Amino acid sequence: MSDYPQYVLITPAKNEEAHIEKTIVSVLAQTALPLRWVIVSDGSADRTDAIVKKYSTEYPFIKLLRREVEGERNFSSKAFAFNAGYEEVKILAFDFIGNLDADISFQRDYFEILINEFSKNKRLGLAGGKIFELINGTFVGQHISDDSVAGAVQLFRKECFEKIGGYLPLAGGCIDAVTEIKARQLGFLVQTFPEVKVLHHRRVAGAGGQLFKSRFKQGINFYLIGYHPVFIVLRVAYKINDPPFLISNLLRLFGYCWAYLHRYKRPVDKTLVAFIRQEQMEKLISGCKKYTSVLFRQIFNRILHIMARFLPGKTTLRPFLHKLRGVKIYGEVFIGDDVYLENEYPECIEMHDESGVLLRCTLIAHFRGRGKIILEKKARVHSCSTVIASPGQTLVIGEGSVVAASSLVTKDVPPYTLVAGVPAKPIKKITVPLGQKTPYEAFKEGLRPLDECIPSR
Repeated sequence: MSDYPQYVLITPAKNEEAHIEKTIVSVLAQTALPLRWVIVSDGSADRTDAIVKKYSTEYPFIKLLRREVEGERNFSSKAFAFNAGYEEVKILAFDFIGNLDADISFQRDYFEILINEFSKNKRLGLAGGKIFELINGTFVGQHISDDSVAGAVQLFRKECFEKIGGYLPLAGGCIDAVTEIKARQLGFLVQTFPEVKVLHHRRVAGAGGQLFKSRFKQGINFYLIGYHPVFIVLRVAYKINDPPFLISNLLRLFGYCWAYLHRYKRPVDKTLVAFIRQEQMEKLISGCKKYTSVLFRQIFNRILHIMARFLPGKTTLRPFLHKLRGVKIYGEVFIGDDVYLENEYPECIEMHDESGVLLRCTLIAHFRGRGKIILEKKARVHSCSTVIASPGQTLVIGEGSVVAASSLVTKDVPPYTLVAGVPAKPIKKITVPLGQKTPYEAFKEGLRPLDECIPSR
């Protein structure tokens, strides 16, 4: 294990008696333990110190550092506490340094997974897992882009952290955001790995008036660190439905405008502001291109769909056009006039050899979520019928089966079965499948009662 990468942890903690033990237990359970873990009690007045001392006596790599706070405490206290902890570890030989909140818990191989990711990519400078916040008794995933890492779990490559210069004490907040932006500015990759879950046992923002105050301050902070005004406006519009609806994001916008009108002095240098704005505009342009590409594809698909519905070629041109749309077609199939095959997600329709969909049928494979519709070999859906798959459902129209005209199908159709009605129900057994070249009389004469035993094929 001597060659295994070493990491150190620093945890600023202020009155965390309710949750810090969960964090300690999570770290002690790790498959790869830290070389040193400094927990900085930032003027705690509860049992935080006592809890840490209990574990530090048994586990020598845990060290409690007491820091007395003078004057008003603000967001810069976290940076000062972390920097105090860094003074205790900087003489050690380590490869990674982590900032760890005192109210989280995580899986046994959390740090092993992250260190392996660092080993795979030498450009990776900052990494972390995805935060799940406790909201009304349920852990809900935090909305965060993949090129950003929540401040509660930031793990740095040592080289990256040293080039950044550590955490910048900002009284208003955004300490973690500025740090990761600096990492990207220096050419390091920043990445959240969403498959690695971190449970945050106390919600980041409060409720009611505290929540509104927090959102307004966030808007001020966005101005202070240099967010582009266009980016802010579009961000608010994009997240307008986040709870509490409308007001939450409008308060962010008001906070930004307030700071702009009062010309608040920015605590970061102009080069960082320029980099942030360039990065944000690149994201906006990329998003617009992606949206335009998706929009173009949707328009193209609809044009193909209209052509496939009304142009001739029931076994040639129409299947070809639907294939271009993304419908999965295997072998020779029959598609009648004015057939509607799933407009939004054509790839959710699958047709096999000698299957057919006749005049004015409708096949829908999504309704508030995607499903899938499969027509097996020699399956037929007759005129003016509708087939609807629910979200997550794979609806199969079995081999050799027939859906009678004007029926509604929402469940699987067994092989070699004639179904009819609204909703469709089995009415006959089929012994002669109704293929393209099968005479209708032969099919009709081959129908048998449902209770009749049919010899296996």
